[in-house]
This record gives sequence, C-alpha cells and structure tokens, in this order.
Amino acid sequence: MNVPKGYLNIESGIIDFSGPLQWILLFVVFGGALHFTYWLVTKKRKERRRQQQSATKENPSQVFQERAQHLGFLLSEARTTERIARRLAPKSPLNLLNSAQGREFLIGDLERRVDRRQREIKLLERIHGRLEALRSSDAHRDGPGHVLVR
Repeated sequence: MNVPKGYLNIESGIIDFSGPLQWILLFVVFGGALHFTYWLVTKKRKERRRQQQSATKENPSQVFQERAQHLGFLLSEARTTERIARRLAPKSPLNLLNSAQGREFLIGDLERRVDRRQREIKLLERIHGRLEALRSSDAHRDGPGHVLVR
C-alpha cells in the first residue's frame, strides 16, 4: 500500500501504541471519566440544594408570621411587623425577628416611626382646628362678598 509521506499508517507500524503514547491515552481516558463523574456529582448536588432552598422559600411570609405569632404577636401585628422588617432587611426579614440585635434594630425603627406619626397627628389636629374655626366664622358672616356656608 502506497501512502503519501506525511500520513500515518497504523497498519505499517508507524504509530506505536506500546510506548509513552499508550500512557498518555490512558491518562486522557481516565481524566475524561473523572471529569464526567465530577460533573454528574456536582449537578446532583446543585439540584438537591435548589430543591432544599425552594422548600424553605416556598412562603417566607408564612414562616415569618408563624415565628412572630410564636413570639406572642397577633396576626395583624405579625403582618405589620413583617412589612416593616422587609423594608429594613429585604433579603432576610426573619433574621431581624430571630436575633436580639435585629429586634433592637426593629425597636429603634418603630420609635422613629411613632415619633413621626405623632408629629403628623399634631399637625393634622392643628389643621382640623383651623378649618373648624374657619367654618364657624364663615357661618357667622352674612355680608356682601361672603358666601354663607352651612
């Protein structure tokens, strides 16, 4: 058989599989099998981890509310507490409820909110009082240019 120069012919014995090439091929096959096994194991591990995370993340709101009720909150209080905790720590509101430091953080935020609401209530009371005064003064005016409001 005439094979042009530069081509390898296995039958003629040009490639010798008994020397170092045999070991190289063995290492390549072994490495491929090892890599494939590693890929399968990590794939299954990732799938298992995803399933566990989805099981715990199915309803984080429900978990938070159950924990809050266990601590003595009513359902409406638990919902409000969860809403506030989600604003403070969107990724882990349950950590605020479970740790002493987190509860201190919640207390501080609630104190600021209460102060703000109390100032708002005082302002609304002043506005209400002025509007009542205007209504009573408008009711007594009957002159030209003034509309009688009752």
